[in-house]
Amino acid sequence: MDTFIREPLLKGLSEVKLKSSKFDIQTKASANDAEFFKPLDFDLPISKNTITTGLTIESPSFKDGNKWKLFDGQSSFYAEITDREFIETVDKGERFGKGDLLIVEMEIIQTKTPQGLKIEKLITKVTDHKEAPQQKGMF
Repeated sequence: MDTFIREPLLKGLSEVKLKSSKFDIQTKASANDAEFFKPLDFDLPISKNTITTGLTIESPSFKDGNKWKLFDGQSSFYAEITDREFIETVDKGERFGKGDLLIVEMEIIQTKTPQGLKIEKLITKVTDHKEAPQQKGMF
């Protein structure tokens, strides 16, 4: 609807006529009707849960808004970390290494989309950062 009706009407077309290929029905939309053909947001919220969990860092991201790759003991996933206090410590150069563990409060938001179910994970608070144990050399 947005592509075939709204956009042409907003770009100067005065009228769009629609005709059914199956039935003897015809209608039209004028430039005044353009705003009635806005795209709909089909993402319907199903659930939102907050959990406290431990995650190992697979790949940190040091750019604002980028998602970190994390592992929960069962699967890898990407999540944005929105904890400003934690991000400030990252910006100050806090060290991260392979196998480090983050204890976090994580929101799990499930929505239904036209393509199926979708899960989004947001780290809202990092309560602890435990460095992986260092293996000492033999010498």
